[in-house]
Amino acid sequence: MTIRKERSYPFVVAGVVSAAFLAIRIWTVDCPLPADTKTASLLQSTLTLSSIAIGFLGTALSIIMSMGRQRVLRMMKDPAFQGKYYDLLIDYLMHAVYLCIAVAVFSVVGLVMGLKAGVWWAWLLAAILVYCAVAAALACERVVRLLAKILREAD
Repeated sequence: MTIRKERSYPFVVAGVVSAAFLAIRIWTVDCPLPADTKTASLLQSTLTLSSIAIGFLGTALSIIMSMGRQRVLRMMKDPAFQGKYYDLLIDYLMHAVYLCIAVAVFSVVGLVMGLKAGVWWAWLLAAILVYCAVAAALACERVVRLLAKILREAD
């Protein structure tokens, strides 16, 4: 996978999924949101999952920082040999963290505001939450895949 595709695929796939989510709502007008208790339970679970992901990503960042003298990280930092990849990995980690924070924030907003079927903005907030959740899941997958590759190469 090229770097350009690797950078953009979480956002592109999330855009397609959230657009499909809204398209389903537009074409099936009588499609309500789940009952308030089910929506609240789903939002609480989403908040918990994103908080766990933030903790995992923070741990991954600390592992990378502690491996500073490992051969694979020295190569990633070396300008003569793919020097840009270390910064790229840190950027990927931070993107995943920011997206997980966005999922947590929109889950809290949904819990506080109460996603009700009759409110016009409920589907828009749900689509934004779907976008952030899909992008965060794919960004976390990208980080895990790259970390596994780095740990396999570590001395």
